[in-house]
Amino acid sequence: MKATITAIAAILLVGTIAPFVSAEEVTDPLQAELKKCAEIKKAYERLNCERDVKDKITAKYYKENSNAIEVGPVTYYWPGLGTEGNTFGITSSGQALLHLRILVENTGSTQNESLFCTGPAVCNYDVSDGDKEYKYSGMDFTNGQVVLKPGESKIFNIFFGPNIGGGGTTFEYDSGKDYHFRINESFGSSSIPLNLE
Repeated sequence: MKATITAIAAILLVGTIAPFVSAEEVTDPLQAELKKCAEIKKAYERLNCERDVKDKITAKYYKENSNAIEVGPVTYYWPGLGTEGNTFGITSSGQALLHLRILVENTGSTQNESLFCTGPAVCNYDVSDGDKEYKYSGMDFTNGQVVLKPGESKIFNIFFGPNIGGGGTTFEYDSGKDYHFRINESFGSSSIPLNLE
């Protein structure tokens, strides 16, 4: 109860969760929701409940640990390398591998918004080193798009590495260059510095 009152007070003061509210205080109600899911007898319903609450916990983590990048009505949250699903490395053969996991949320539209990526050659997302664009090697856009209802958030994964064909490219790393994840949707464009090392 104290955590809920603290969080509400913070929202009333500044319109958002204030920095002095700890992640533990804010997450407590979600942990309570997760415990309630365990009480559901039917396995299917229990698993759906647990999945939904875990999605809320993940979304909260991304929002609290990322810079918000607003692109039109959609906000992108990336917590940086070294967090779950966000890795960069080079194999013994010299192939650079970059895995990105990004939370997206429809924060500014009263209608559904879609993110498009139907294949390496036709994708509104890529990585650039300032001179060259790199197309993905793998992604989890269902049927080539991520649809966001008003207020809804989802996570997508995208991987840059060896060329898979279809207009793809092999991801290459040069320590002397700066890399950015680029967004080029119909509703707006932006880029996220990756700080690869």
